[in-house]
Amino acid sequence: MSNYDQAIGLLERSLSKSGYLASPSNVTNYRRVWSRDGIICGLAAMLSSDTELILGFRQTLITLGAAQTELGHIPSNVAITDDGMPAQVSLGGIAGRADTIAWWILGVCNYAHFANEPSFAYRYKAQIDLGLRLMRCWEYNNKGLMYVPQSGDWADEYVLHGYVLYDQALRLCALQAYTLVFGDAQAGEQAANLKKLLKTNYWINKTTQNPDLYHARAYELAPELPYFAAALTPGGYAKQFDSLANALCILAGVADAAQTQSIANYVQKTSSNLGLELMPAFFPPIMPNEPGWLELQNNYKYEFRNLPHEFHNGGTWAMTNGFLGAAMCKSGFLPQATQVLASIESINQVEDWGFYENFNTQTQKPIGTKYCAWSAAAQIILQNYLKQNYLLF
Repeated sequence: MSNYDQAIGLLERSLSKSGYLASPSNVTNYRRVWSRDGIICGLAAMLSSDTELILGFRQTLITLGAAQTELGHIPSNVAITDDGMPAQVSLGGIAGRADTIAWWILGVCNYAHFANEPSFAYRYKAQIDLGLRLMRCWEYNNKGLMYVPQSGDWADEYVLHGYVLYDQALRLCALQAYTLVFGDAQAGEQAANLKKLLKTNYWINKTTQNPDLYHARAYELAPELPYFAAALTPGGYAKQFDSLANALCILAGVADAAQTQSIANYVQKTSSNLGLELMPAFFPPIMPNEPGWLELQNNYKYEFRNLPHEFHNGGTWAMTNGFLGAAMCKSGFLPQATQVLASIESINQVEDWGFYENFNTQTQKPIGTKYCAWSAAAQIILQNYLKQNYLLF
């Protein structure tokens, strides 16, 4: 069985009557239809052209759409009964999740576009518009960027909060996909404004005059970086490299050619010095006694997983690297993207294709749940991008 077939096989095993489970493993919290995991798996399914997997994506979107709240929020996950039917709905833990709406919208638009089923998108247009409106409500100062609570997205045990780049970039992807599917000029205008805000406020360049800054004082004090900064808060910038956020900025067209080259150089140099030859989700890790360590230690529900070089704190994920490789591929950095795919396949193969959730970047040991479906999805997405099969971002 080829590497690609191994990944397809895990997606097949992760299907339930209600859509994609995060993992077929017998781990309670993973036997659920998650908005992020399920839609990333569905995006891979669309690229695979596998009819069964595509129908699974369709059902994932239906399950999540049926659980939307009256205010427009899409759940973080929907628990599934033993016979595969939807049950309990979760909007998140201590803090709700701000990224689920955008993932769902991006999923509906990609499905409708590539399945040539526009009626599916129009079936959900009122619900999509409600979700878009709720994200507008999260612009508390009405200036275009959502304010996201700590633990408010996929990195739910990490320390980022405020104007988190990942959530803004994902929202931009959803707006651009929505504009293409529905031909909505107002959404297109909002997307253009958001793109400008991201380029203006997250790429720190002191050599150019910038009159449209959110926080001029923080910008003045921040160091220049070779990538987009991870977050902006009233207290300043979070300067970590966020792999998924930077990948989305490239895929959504925020990064220009020079910025993409700078990110690619940083990724190439940094990952080549790490044993797994991949980028951690967030880098560098927060170490004991450094700012943010105490917050990190307190921010978990079941057990502390963010030791240095693990989980969100510098751990390496196939999922984030799949999007980063896709961004490199779409930008023409094909040798680099090919190397990323080889490294993803290498970690996915550990323990006879265990598709682990993430790895300790320093020891290279697998961490977390085995048979994570989005680890397989990342491999499928990147392999298709190398064949110039692109998603709607």
